[in-house]
Amino acid sequence: MGLVAGPIIVELTPSRVRVSCEPDQSIDVAPILYLSADLPTPQVVAIGDRDVVTRPSIRVSLFSSDSGLPSSVSKLLCLTLFFRFLIATVVQKGLFRLRPPVIVRGSRSLTAIFAGYERELLIQALKDAGAKTVAFEDA
Repeated sequence: MGLVAGPIIVELTPSRVRVSCEPDQSIDVAPILYLSADLPTPQVVAIGDRDVVTRPSIRVSLFSSDSGLPSSVSKLLCLTLFFRFLIATVVQKGLFRLRPPVIVRGSRSLTAIFAGYERELLIQALKDAGAKTVAFEDA
């Protein structure tokens, strides 16, 4: 394992998010985040479309206009927590791991949801989640 991280690929659609680092390291989930409802600071309880939540939580649909987002929590924070969890899932653990570059595909599919600000929002969320750089590959 080298010190230089390979790029992380983030593929987006309004109904799915796929994050991969290498062919054998990937995760594909619905853009849904469950936040703790019983703590003053938001904490991730679960992600995706699996209802395996074992504690009181708030379900946030990240790519929906009716997201269920509490007024005290920003969409940027939710996206950051979501991507931080996904990146940590696909990146190999290591003491000397560098912040990886991220390549985003499919950001245009979110234009109707984020009114043209999807790139700025994704850049900030992914950098806050641990990305060194964020590049876009939209067809």
